Amino acid sequence: MWLLNALNPEYTEWEQKVMPMAENVIAACEATGATQLLPGNVYNFGHGIRLGMTEDMPESPSTSKARVRIAMEDLFKRRAAAAGVQTLVLRAGDFYGGTKPGSWLDLFILAKLQKDVFTWPGPMDAPHAFAYLPDLAQGFVRLAQARRRLPAFDSFHFAGHTLSGARMMAATEIALGRRLQRRGVPWTLLRAGGLFVPILREVAAMSYLWQTPHSLDGRKLEALVGPLATTDPVEAIRQAVADQSLDRSPVSTAA
Repeated sequence: MWLLNALNPEYTEWEQKVMPMAENVIAACEATGATQLLPGNVYNFGHGIRLGMTEDMPESPSTSKARVRIAMEDLFKRRAAAAGVQTLVLRAGDFYGGTKPGSWLDLFILAKLQKDVFTWPGPMDAPHAFAYLPDLAQGFVRLAQARRRLPAFDSFHFAGHTLSGARMMAATEIALGRRLQRRGVPWTLLRAGGLFVPILREVAAMSYLWQTPHSLDGRKLEALVGPLATTDPVEAIRQAVADQSLDRSPVSTAA
């Protein structure tokens, strides 16, 4: 039996809710004997993110989000050691795709797509780690199938898509069949607004992720489960746009 822990409180409520939720999940796993599969992220590495990050890279609690994620995974490590409750972390970049809104793709990057605007939060040449959710889901399935060969706690990286702003904009233009205008994110204004609006403060605190080139090395996962299928970025973006109706409706040709 395995359990996918996809719980995620509001961005402004991590300090209050992440650890109690984690305690409940690991208690449920201990009671049922289930393996916990945890979607991880790059927050654990704090400001030390870089290209080609491997599973043994040092973690850094240099942001509040990093401290919370590190504490949560430390809890799962302790329960694995003390009670044999298995937790497998699959760490990935920024999620996109699927029908549920709330990712950087729909909130920022393609938020103004209907006005032919592509918004990139950092330098256009800085590579950024992304995970197309249907591909990541298959990675979780393959990891779950291999869980009996693994220790009580282990972590893996999902390589996903590593895309600079230039590459993602080009892929989006190909997917849509038209040119877009590039815009940036006014981080200074967001930080100022964060003095009054908590969600802006939390988002602005993570701006370093868009300034620093980074990617995930997925070789450990593929050594365990074999090659993983990866959707071409153009097709992934085309499908993500369609799934969330981010683009303008096609003009009807009916009489």
